[in-house]
Amino acid sequence: MSFKRKEKALSITRYHNASSASDRTLFIIVLVIAPIVFVVFGFKLSSSIGDNIKVLNAAAKKISLVDIDVNIEVKTRDEIGDLAKEMSVMASSIQSLGLQTREITWLLR
Repeated sequence: MSFKRKEKALSITRYHNASSASDRTLFIIVLVIAPIVFVVFGFKLSSSIGDNIKVLNAAAKKISLVDIDVNIEVKTRDEIGDLAKEMSVMASSIQSLGLQTREITWLLR
């Protein structure tokens, strides 16, 4: 093997070693950072869902205690938001029925 070929082969080997070392480093960084990002995202998501469910639960408890004047503040556009809207409609319907019942009772006196 001539000197130039040996030198070229040596430089190719160094390049591959450096490349695979940087690939390994990148892989390790991704392997460490990705789970951290997923855990933080998971906590944020579960906290958001949990907070909205707590609001709905508090509203349901008030309605069950015949406290119909309920304001449900959930600002999501998912199933929980749909449930919050329907609970608000239900509470105002119950309130309306209560007013109608009082009016009928007053008229029947």
